[in-house]
Amino acid sequence: MCFVARDDMFTKRGGDTILCELYANMMKASGWEVDFWVDKRPFVEADFYHAFNIDRPLEIYPKLKKAVLQNRKFAITSLHHPWEWVEKFRVDAIGVESLGRMFYSSPLGRNTRHAEYFKEFIRMGLTRSFDKSVLCVSWLGRAKWIIDNASGILLQSNAEESYIEKDFGVSGIHSKCFVVPNPAMEQDDSVISLDCHETDILFVGRIEVRKNPLSLLHAAIASKRRLRLIGKANPNEKSYFQLILKLVTENEGIELIQGVTRAELQQHYRRAKLLVNPSYVEVSPIVDVEGLANKCPLVTTKYALHHEFLPKGVGICDPYSIDSLVDVLQGSYSATAPACVPSESECQNNLIVIYNHLVYGKSIKDVV
Repeated sequence: MCFVARDDMFTKRGGDTILCELYANMMKASGWEVDFWVDKRPFVEADFYHAFNIDRPLEIYPKLKKAVLQNRKFAITSLHHPWEWVEKFRVDAIGVESLGRMFYSSPLGRNTRHAEYFKEFIRMGLTRSFDKSVLCVSWLGRAKWIIDNASGILLQSNAEESYIEKDFGVSGIHSKCFVVPNPAMEQDDSVISLDCHETDILFVGRIEVRKNPLSLLHAAIASKRRLRLIGKANPNEKSYFQLILKLVTENEGIELIQGVTRAELQQHYRRAKLLVNPSYVEVSPIVDVEGLANKCPLVTTKYALHHEFLPKGVGICDPYSIDSLVDVLQGSYSATAPACVPSESECQNNLIVIYNHLVYGKSIKDVV
């Protein structure tokens, strides 16, 4: 088994990093040999390949092409962000720098497929890694090739399938789609003694414009609520991070912790009165499931595809409105764990069934 992802997956950690590592650890625990192809090696030998993030085909497309030429099969965990949400975020989000806003407001920038192709040129220029085999195929063409040639498409919600078909102009993918929701974190009581004081509001995620901690910070200040931000800076958004640091320094009751282990997060969830996810666009944020599993009430963004798995009592916020965030901070929410979300062990069993079906043709039963 070889996991394939963007080349900066481990240096610029995100949700795809956490999910890839989680799946890899599950398969190792099941006795599978696991490798990662997230570098410039010409080829990595494996029986099967599992790629991540259809919205970033730049690095994974040439690797998957090589695998197919060797008669190997692959699956893709799509992690697709709906284009209409992405386009709104790029123009209307608080914190987007003026140059970026100008580009995304232009005729080129408003078209997602053209904007992504342009961004790839910039990315290749910065890394000095121009690949002719990539440049001769458009961003959309590479993404559609991956969708068409994948043996399986792993989704994080049922809603994701319709957005993939709509945005990429494909159809008939349902027969090879498998919904694998983010699992609830297994409880680890060994971290209960972690020194962690209570807070009113908790934010967990990368410190970047898309995750929108700035609006939550302003809302917390306006409502006089204590706020704990847990996350590392996006290295490509240094000015945004400096603005967050400035506000944290100037306001009592606001604190920033730049990274904790996934196990330590349990204690922070249990010590918070409310977990708030104010992101401008999400697929299925794993922090929401983890917070609920640790009995932390949740308010999450309206721009996410995982609402079908959330229990009653979860609040929904509009990340573009600070007034909306102020209002939700005053509300009362339950912390019922979503019953339809699998545990890590159930997710592991589902993956094994899917892999055995895709690699060896074994029969498959319904997965959670």
